[in-house]
Amino acid sequence: MDTDENIWSCKIGGPAHIGQGADLPMRAAVERAYRAITGQEPEFIFSGWGDSLTDNERAVVEDREPGQTP
Repeated sequence: MDTDENIWSCKIGGPAHIGQGADLPMRAAVERAYRAITGQEPEFIFSGWGDSLTDNERAVVEDREPGQTP
């Protein structure tokens, strides 16, 4: 990898309860989309539930300015 521009990251959330191992279908979909867009195999894919939002991301979700208490 030459630059950070070659790395795609996504966070998605909602009210649904997701069981253990549920990232496999999403990982497969991302891999297919990467291949369709670039014509190449990805060198790596990291995924998993249990990530967190930054204050800026949470502010967008909560419709507030970053740094303000919800």
